Amino acid sequence: MSFLYPGFYEDAEKRKVYWLPEMHELGKQERWNDFIDFVAGHYEVMPDAFNQYFPKMPDEYKRKMVKECYQHNGEYYPECVEAIINLPCNGVNELPSNYANKEVIAVYRGDYADALEDDIEFAPSWTLSIDVARFFRNRKGENGKVYKGYISPSDVIAYIDDREEKEVIQFGSVYSVEIIE
Repeated sequence: MSFLYPGFYEDAEKRKVYWLPEMHELGKQERWNDFIDFVAGHYEVMPDAFNQYFPKMPDEYKRKMVKECYQHNGEYYPECVEAIINLPCNGVNELPSNYANKEVIAVYRGDYADALEDDIEFAPSWTLSIDVARFFRNRKGENGKVYKGYISPSDVIAYIDDREEKEVIQFGSVYSVEIIE
């Protein structure tokens, strides 16, 4: 399928209008795996997908949709963030086995220099790797911060490692947060 025209990639609203019919067709057909893959790959339609289809989607697909969308720009859409923080905690089933059975695990977060420090424990994305946190600290310059906190595996909502970021998704469960770098 060729859809290149001048300005196509720069205009998110035009892209959204272009992609909506395909999203609606997949949703009407209840082809949920295809629907999830499509929405995760076309972030412009995420708000519509979460508002119109997520509530009626069978429960066995909801966690997959939220995780797939979240890791593909979903953190910028309130509908996706709300869906992820409302998922039941599932960490002991998703974390690597060497973490799932621990009482407490250390998590890290890297933020660039002008990121807000208030309520950092509510930031959904943390990592099990200090090196990944350092990468995110430095992505907009070298004056960022690396935070360290602790969480119980039972409080982890989801674990995503498709991009080798060892990402722990949580909401308000990280405690004893301190700046370590």
